[in-house]
Amino acid sequence: ESAPNRGECTPPAMVPNIYPLQFHRFLGAPAGFLDGTGLELADLERLGGTIEFRQYCRILLNARRCSGDETIALRLGAALGPSLTHGPLSVAVLSSPTLRHALQLAYRFGFLRLQASHYRWVAEPGQVGVAITLDPAGEARTMVLEFLLLSLVGVMNRVQSRAIEVRVEVDYPPPPYSPAYAEAFGNAEVSFGHRRIRLLVPDSSGELAIGESDPGTYAAAVTQCERLLREARRRGSLTTRVRRLLAANPGRLWTVNDVAANLHMSTRTLQRKLNGEGSSYKNLLEDWLFAESRRLLAERLTVEAVASMLGYADVANFRAAFRRWTGRPPAAWRSAVSGNPDTPDRDTAKPSGA
Repeated sequence: ESAPNRGECTPPAMVPNIYPLQFHRFLGAPAGFLDGTGLELADLERLGGTIEFRQYCRILLNARRCSGDETIALRLGAALGPSLTHGPLSVAVLSSPTLRHALQLAYRFGFLRLQASHYRWVAEPGQVGVAITLDPAGEARTMVLEFLLLSLVGVMNRVQSRAIEVRVEVDYPPPPYSPAYAEAFGNAEVSFGHRRIRLLVPDSSGELAIGESDPGTYAAAVTQCERLLREARRRGSLTTRVRRLLAANPGRLWTVNDVAANLHMSTRTLQRKLNGEGSSYKNLLEDWLFAESRRLLAERLTVEAVASMLGYADVANFRAAFRRWTGRPPAAWRSAVSGNPDTPDRDTAKPSGA
């Protein structure tokens, strides 16, 4: 199997809002469908919009609760998966030269449809396909996979007029409702308890021509998918990942080694990749600390409180850093930008520590 195609995009993973919108309509607009998501129906109806993967997972759990049907993800996948609008990726798949080309598009660009999913290309004696890994999804994991796999199987059935021998391998045990898989997946054979999640077809099937194949349309759609993937990579740059990590953990002064370990890479790799993006960890950390310190000082907190909230064990170190950033102590800076005279503050009371 090839290396995973992760698209370089990072949490929060996003999902097109067309999926939950269609779920909502399919279920008859049930009350409580968006409970716990922080979303409104207008967020799902926004053209071309996205929601966070965690919200998508909550919606699936809500759909199960609202419907009282533990097979709801199978029903949604079988009914909606193949027919949902997939933009240029759908166009590329339907105009592919062969089934192998269509599967390779899932490997290359499936990330655009569900950023929490990651793909490896499988080429083994007698079979080809994709292996899939999924970001943590908690209780909703099986449901997410059921809908995703049925969408892929459904697309493959759409591009071929004849039945294709499809094998689906999943890494979880048979759920209590496993008999429902046979009806949902149709001709596809599903087996449980494997080490990996894989969707496979015989190597000979991979060479089957697709009835709607159109070289010009295929090339144009692939070019558009490549552009969208580049945009997703830019939005999810390593610089953005580091900024999100700092913002999500206020009150902790991360060392470069801490950040590298959290992002599962060596310190040298982290520094090299940030340099390649025209940044550095030192600059990112100081930019974030400076922005946060200004925000907190504007709320009229004491300098000691601001220093503590930023993770400084010694307020003198914070004063020194702030003076380096602005040329003046924190309280003096606040007075200057607010237009008010200095107010009694521990910072101005002990200028020698600044």
